[in-house]
Formats: sequence, structure tokens, C-alpha cells
Amino acid sequence: GTELWAATDKLLGTEVRVLMLAPQIPVKQAVLDAARRSALVDGARLIRVLSVSDSADSVFVATEVPVGRNFASFLDGTPLRADQVHAIIGSLAQTLAAARQRGLRHLHITPESLWITPSNEVYVDGIGMAAALSNTQSPDMTPAEADRLEVRRLLGFAASLLTGSSLSDPDD
Repeated sequence: GTELWAATDKLLGTEVRVLMLAPQIPVKQAVLDAARRSALVDGARLIRVLSVSDSADSVFVATEVPVGRNFASFLDGTPLRADQVHAIIGSLAQTLAAARQRGLRHLHITPESLWITPSNEVYVDGIGMAAALSNTQSPDMTPAEADRLEVRRLLGFAASLLTGSSLSDPDD
């Protein structure tokens, strides 16, 4: 299993979010690898990975704490304007393309995994790690299949924003 903790990094002097992984979780190495690689994505709006540990005592990924609101808080039945949704999806597509260049996919886009800052910047949480944790990243998935899945998830998210309510199945 996994647990999500809030903590203070004494070295950095800042609040962090810590994803604790059980040492025996089958997807442990895939999650840790994705976390390490996501730190290498340049210029993308990703929730930044600060530290990765795989020791006998603890297995964890520490990230910055997301700023702003996740998009789940917007799904109150009030649709967003089409031009707003267009800008949001465009920003997300650019971020996902930058991650793809590093061999990372999200593949599990949900309103809870996307954040908007007070300055209206959109950030993606869990790039690579969400796919590993959900065991979506199959070794048998071709790049074209991964592209289609990512696009379906983005379209489902766009539909949620346009209707103001969450879809029951993100692949609908």
C-alpha cells in the first residue's frame, strides 16, 4: 500500500508532501523510477519531486505541496467557459508532451491530479507515478495506445469542465 503524509523538510525549511510506499508493493520500482525521471522534465508545470528514498528503513517520494486548488473543486455543476477550457487543455497538452519526451506518461488524469494556482497556471500532479500506481503503464502498451489513452483522459477532463460535473468513467 501507500500513504500520503504532510511533513516539513528540515533541510529545505519547507512543507512537503510525502508518498510512503510499502517495501513489498509490486509497483515500487516503477513508481520510484517515474519519480526520479519526472524531476528531469524541463520547463513543464509539474508538481516537483524533491526527494526519492529506497532504503531498508523507508521507501518514499517527497514532492512540493501543490499550490492553489485542484480541479475537483471546480466541478460543482457550474460549467467553465469554452475559452477557459481551451486554455487549460492546451496547457495540459504542452506539459504532457514535455513529460512524454522523457518517457513519462500520466495516463490517469483526473480532476484531483490537476491544480490551478492563484495566477491561473495549471500544474500536473503525479506524472508517471499515477500510471505506475494504477498499473496502467503496461509493457505491452504501444506508444500509439498510450497516446490514445492520454487523449481520452484529457477529453474526459475537458468534458467535465464544460459540464461542471465529474464523469463517472474518465474513458467515456
